[in-house]
Amino acid sequence: MFFLKVDIEIVSALASFGASAHKIATDIRLLANLKEIEEPFEKDQIGSSAMAYKRNPMRSERCCSLARHLMTLVNNVQQTASVQWLERTLDDRFFFFFFFILFLFFLFFSLIQC
Repeated sequence: MFFLKVDIEIVSALASFGASAHKIATDIRLLANLKEIEEPFEKDQIGSSAMAYKRNPMRSERCCSLARHLMTLVNNVQQTASVQWLERTLDDRFFFFFFFILFLFFLFFSLIQC
């Protein structure tokens, strides 16, 4: 059970990072709506499907969706830890591995977009 508790603490820290990233990206989206800030717009990028001139904050929207998914994965690890019987299964390690891979993808995606 000790290893499960450590896994939960690590996953919770990563989810906390996701919450911070979500807050920052949401603030960027709100400021973009007020025309106070804009994300970079590529040459061949198209705006909204209905209004081509509109510049949606696509990077921030993607960041919010990844962060939201990162935050919800904590429940899977906690529920797996709560139903473990006397032996360990591979379920908890799978969630931890998946969570960490998603976190690395989140970082990689954020660095590429900058």
